[in-house]
Amino acid sequence: MARELFVYWKLDATRADGAAAATTAMQAELLQAHPAMQARVYRRSDTGGEVATLMETYASADPSGVGPALQAAIEAAAARHLQAWCAGPRHVEAFERLAG
Repeated sequence: MARELFVYWKLDATRADGAAAATTAMQAELLQAHPAMQARVYRRSDTGGEVATLMETYASADPSGVGPALQAAIEAAAARHLQAWCAGPRHVEAFERLAG
């Protein structure tokens, strides 16, 4: 089964557009080094006010999905590119895609 990552984090809503752009740029950099990877960024739609939530998703065309080496590369890139945008920790969850 293919393992995928879902990473969410909170930030100041006034900075959400810049954070989304930084996340997209980080994912583009990762795609250069890991062409089998698929990545997306989302903004939670049901929140308002001063706090926004972004979610990054990662999958891979590799049959096993996102393995330890790719996850480590994602985490290292996030530490370089996203730390200044986050208003708290990034929450990483791994799921295995089911057949069907």
